[in-house]
Amino acid sequence: MDASLGSRSRTVLTPPSPLCEPSSVASTADELVALGDGDPIACADAALSAARAYNIAGDLLSAERCVSAALSKLESVGASHRLGATYKLHAMLFISQDKTSLALAAATKALGYPDLAAHDRMYVYATIAMCFHRLVDLPTGGRVMLENAWPEAQRAGDPKTLMDCASRCAGLMHDYACWAQGIPNINLLGALSRPPASFAHYLQRAQTFLAICDATFDDLNEQDRSWTLCMKAMVISLSEGWDQARPVFLKARFHAQHCPRQAMLTDMCAGTSARMAGRFDEALTFLQRARSERCLHTAMTSRCIAWELSHVFQALGQLNSAIEELRQFEHLQTKASRVAVEWLTDDADKGRYGRSFELAAAERVVFGKVRPLPVKRAVEYIKNNPSAGTSIAQLSSQANVSKRTLQALFRQHYGISLGAFVREQRMQYANELVCEGRLPITAIASMCHYSSAANFSRDYRRRFGRAPSDVTRRNLPL
Repeated sequence: MDASLGSRSRTVLTPPSPLCEPSSVASTADELVALGDGDPIACADAALSAARAYNIAGDLLSAERCVSAALSKLESVGASHRLGATYKLHAMLFISQDKTSLALAAATKALGYPDLAAHDRMYVYATIAMCFHRLVDLPTGGRVMLENAWPEAQRAGDPKTLMDCASRCAGLMHDYACWAQGIPNINLLGALSRPPASFAHYLQRAQTFLAICDATFDDLNEQDRSWTLCMKAMVISLSEGWDQARPVFLKARFHAQHCPRQAMLTDMCAGTSARMAGRFDEALTFLQRARSERCLHTAMTSRCIAWELSHVFQALGQLNSAIEELRQFEHLQTKASRVAVEWLTDDADKGRYGRSFELAAAERVVFGKVRPLPVKRAVEYIKNNPSAGTSIAQLSSQANVSKRTLQALFRQHYGISLGAFVREQRMQYANELVCEGRLPITAIASMCHYSSAANFSRDYRRRFGRAPSDVTRRNLPL
């Protein structure tokens, strides 16, 4: 999300600081919702910028309110070219709050919109993987992660997306290795059968994904470097032992020194690995330090720390403390299970995501949705020829159906016209070229069939909220 409000906006709303008080957070969110008379697109951009700041500050409820405000603005003007990526953000906020069914509904809805770039689709599928893990089982979630999210990360190709996905896949392989070895792991609760492969197989696959993280390391910011080191240390602890993993965790902590939430996560992961290795005194130190940063916790981290501490205290013979932690975990887990399947009370969200939750429908979208062959042919041609001057007549010829039929199919399956789909894909291609920074704007405009760079810059700003000349590869928002 970009902080820019676009060239047409005259209303400037400063996003909240991560250090702002809860009362000012709430008033800022209310102010965003009240911006009804301004440019809807500019107001939506302001709301999304504020949502990002709230999310960094750990105020997920206010972030969710801002995304809802942005969606209302975009929906009011039929801005379907922006809705997919915004539904994606809604889904990611829902899953962070244990609203699993809502997250799955928002994520599967996002998949139906053509504005999702490959990096967006990776995050959508990663969210769906977490939802299926919680609602179905770990193997189903793992299948989505490996078969859907990872190919999208490879298509995106940028260091941030590759690292985010590869580290998630390495974490998945870590969990499978624990499963194969019979090591207690909170992510394996409810897993009754044995995994199909061996402990060594999963560790090898984890190391393959971590090698990809290593290859992107120099291009990452400090927070992302800390996270990839954290995942690496967890795998090292399983494969080589705690003594080899501990220095890597300390290095991860060093990179997180200016990122309080990442520092807390590093301590939690280090405590988990130390507990798995039987180093219970060290596990207690790390986990208690992570526990002390309660303001940085999500529901998931609170549950995980309580579960880990129950095992550590039991191993140390502190049975009363172990029982107290287990009670706290069971309370949080029961609450999470209830929230996971609760449905909507907000009429706007009911309009977006339906009147009730249907897990089978979401599974069909991910695993069984097959678009008609003419649509697949047309989409493949558009994506394989991004700089071609594609006409509807050319596309209907490629799809082997009439223009009228093809247009009707695109409206049915994407919710927008064929022409709008082509323009969106062309603009996505232009954005990739702009972010690479290798070509002048005039050349990119010509490649995208614009008569002038000025017209291209105008449309680019309308679509992405900033001028192409302002973009660099390093400040591309995900």
